[in-house]
Amino acid sequence: MTVTETTTGVGAIGSQDEFQAGAQHGVRGEHGGGVANGAASSRPYPLRPSSISWQGTHLVGSRIDEAVGTLDRVLEGLQIHAGSTVALEVDDSGRTVLTVLALAARRARIILVGSADRLGAPAGNHQDPELCVVLRKVPGGTPEGSTPPTVDLRFAFTAIERGVREIHGPSPVDLTGWFAQDQALAVYSSGTTTGVSTIVWKSGAEIVENALATARAVGYGPEDVLLPLLPLSGQYGSSVLMMSTVIGAGIACCHRTRVSEVIRTINRCAVTAVDAPPLFYRHLLDELERRPDSTALLDSVRIFGVGGEGLSGRLAEAFSDATGRHLVDGYGLTQLGNVAFASTESRSVPDTPGDGAAGAWALHPVDTFTIRIADAEGRAIPEGNVGRILVRRTDGASLAGADDWFDTGDVGCASGRGFTVLGRRGMLNRNGTLIPLAWIESRLAREGIEAYAVAVSGEVSTKFWLIVHDPVRRPTEQWRRRLRGLLPEDQWPDAVQVVGFLPVDASGKVSRSRLRGLATGLQNGRAARRRDPSTPWGRLRSVLFAHREELMDQVAAVSDRQTAQHDYRAMMNVLDQAEGELHLHTWPEALPVDVFMPRNALLESYAIYCLVPSMWAERVRLRPATGTERIVSRLVELSAPAAGAPLEYTTASQRDFVDEVAQEPSVVLFTGLRGNAETVLRRLTARHVFLYFGRGVNPVVVSADADLERTATEIVYSRLYNGGQDCLAPDLVLVQDTVADRMIELLAAAAADYVSTNGGRLAPLAKEDDFLRALRYLTENSAGLISGGQIDFPGRTFSPAIVRVDGQEMARPFEHFAPVFSVATFEDQEQVRDLLRSDFHRENGFGAAFYGGDPEIVRSMTDHYLVSFNQSLVAAIPPFEPFGGHGVESGFVSHRGRKVLGPVNITQTAVRFGPSLRKKA
Repeated sequence: MTVTETTTGVGAIGSQDEFQAGAQHGVRGEHGGGVANGAASSRPYPLRPSSISWQGTHLVGSRIDEAVGTLDRVLEGLQIHAGSTVALEVDDSGRTVLTVLALAARRARIILVGSADRLGAPAGNHQDPELCVVLRKVPGGTPEGSTPPTVDLRFAFTAIERGVREIHGPSPVDLTGWFAQDQALAVYSSGTTTGVSTIVWKSGAEIVENALATARAVGYGPEDVLLPLLPLSGQYGSSVLMMSTVIGAGIACCHRTRVSEVIRTINRCAVTAVDAPPLFYRHLLDELERRPDSTALLDSVRIFGVGGEGLSGRLAEAFSDATGRHLVDGYGLTQLGNVAFASTESRSVPDTPGDGAAGAWALHPVDTFTIRIADAEGRAIPEGNVGRILVRRTDGASLAGADDWFDTGDVGCASGRGFTVLGRRGMLNRNGTLIPLAWIESRLAREGIEAYAVAVSGEVSTKFWLIVHDPVRRPTEQWRRRLRGLLPEDQWPDAVQVVGFLPVDASGKVSRSRLRGLATGLQNGRAARRRDPSTPWGRLRSVLFAHREELMDQVAAVSDRQTAQHDYRAMMNVLDQAEGELHLHTWPEALPVDVFMPRNALLESYAIYCLVPSMWAERVRLRPATGTERIVSRLVELSAPAAGAPLEYTTASQRDFVDEVAQEPSVVLFTGLRGNAETVLRRLTARHVFLYFGRGVNPVVVSADADLERTATEIVYSRLYNGGQDCLAPDLVLVQDTVADRMIELLAAAAADYVSTNGGRLAPLAKEDDFLRALRYLTENSAGLISGGQIDFPGRTFSPAIVRVDGQEMARPFEHFAPVFSVATFEDQEQVRDLLRSDFHRENGFGAAFYGGDPEIVRSMTDHYLVSFNQSLVAAIPPFEPFGGHGVESGFVSHRGRKVLGPVNITQTAVRFGPSLRKKA
């Protein structure tokens, strides 16, 4: 059987006949795609939201008319009139909704943008706005002569949000003229695949038609209250705004990434329909797991819509299991609006087409569109086969410039139950073999694997990279084995990169362009020419490679040979992956960077804090930790000629260095104790961005099903690296009681082997306080001392000590910078979960490594810790990812008096906060 057309019958609300009745005398607009402009004039719909709610403000009925009237007078004073083109920088609040209504009432052509900065970029089909309206403070004021002129409209909302009433009765909002316009609203495409956005104009008739068709398909009505959790500047978010306007539903707005605020808004505003990207629903499930009572606060919601990107079967099932409701998947394009939806009544999984379809829910087109799954020539293909997704209007009119079928650029498959979107079209030709990237992603999605297939040009041939999103960070080799069991051999990826987080663009979608940039940068770091001195990264790598023995000798002189070798490899690994980091987070502005260098992991730290930032910084100024001056000075001497920015080395006292740093805006990097960090921070200004890299307990959890021998080896390496002086070393080893005795034996054997292969020695403890605190700890816990602890006075250390602890030492473990293994036991993983969620462990939450056990329990720890599963933290965390946990002791970013807790990446932070350093405080 072939699928020639997939259509959906017309519903009862706002029928197509009723809609077209007002259009019979209209003319087809230039951008109307066959929708008559006269359609809006029949007005079989309210053309105004019934209520607007945001941040404590709730407007209904005439209050909305009053608010729009207030804004109308302001816009009139700005000489906004019918035909004016105005860009509106949305803030995703009710202010945006009211401003759109006010601009539409004046019949302005509206361009929705997420950021006014976007207006200067080429976007295709571009019409320069006469004015840009923003709803935020413009730092430094609006530059004189800016193009277009920028106006902060917040002042007009003061009376509205304070509840001040109009003296004279308001005039009803009238948008019929705006909806009759050929060019009413413009939105930017997301540029998810290409990284380049284009601007798309929509006529008022198109907006109305698509809103009514969506309402019929999903069952929206005027009694609903809609909560969009996607940017109102994008296709999906703006369609919700227009939906509320056309059918007269209520609309609520809140911060779309703060899950707890969303839940409160749903409960307070009696929200009935939520629209959000899959990423939000993942966070919502995590929140409901932490606070099960919050589930009852969602009772008013009858539709949980999904937009922005595809819904995986695994997420849909998890949501249904947790809430008893199901997610309603949607499919749309900026050029067409909403195209198709899954059923709101039941979960309908399409028949599995051999080994091809994704585990997503079947979609059905809205009644204004017909869908065809076609081959390369546009011919309909049999059900179950993967093909191009084509769209046509049911009335046969032209669509978005296409004479017949509109090619969406997506691929999918169909069955008797509907059709499934598999992803963007893309085929990789690797050595004569065609690899269907979208098919691979959908095949893995059926197995609950979230992966992104990327083609990268290599030195000889195109490489196939698979980026696997795994929040618990399983070993890459484990993923390779699983992938080989799921994919044909000729479709195995050339490289697998496991990531704990995914880049998200302004529309809430996973940014494929940034993932492609990451893979491209990582590929360049693996290439045979990666030390080519004609490239910036190649110059750095070649210089440091040429002096590798000298650098390792210098580190070994203050540590040990094994630590020196590891530190050198880690430094080069940072440089090999740095280009990928800059593509992943995007390139920051040229800013000054000031570095308080740490004492340990000197080579790796120098690469992270100095060399990578030198590729975008205005200059990098660094101060070495006491006792490391000689090697840091040599590093600067060797690398400065190859660095991307000037490297300034100073041996000033910390107090004097802080005084120097405080003189001008900069990005400040500090590693050490939080008390010292707070002291430095107090002496800086609002024009500094302060990054603190802290500490944590870093527990290791060993369950009975773990590979105990490999686990013991990895724990010992993590603990004894640099003699125990490392921020990722585990200060507490939690072992399931049934294997505790065996694990302790293996730890003792692995520690002895480490010392033996290291020439019979450990790195000396650099700080006398660390040495004395460790000896005091061993003395106080001598009853639990199982092995080790013999003092090596000449070596300034002691033999690896294994101590069995419980009670207070388990609940509030001591952080060592010494070769001490504190081992405690547990009965089940629920006990571990309760312990690691206690106040002390959360405040000191940095990293946590789990060996064996339930992956879902491990995943539940990701909101507090940087986690790894069946591998050490050192092995699991690539240098391009944010580093650290969520506890206040583990690290933060501070800017303008506000601290942001959580994992920190220098490049990402510079991109986020750097522009404000160029503005007046």
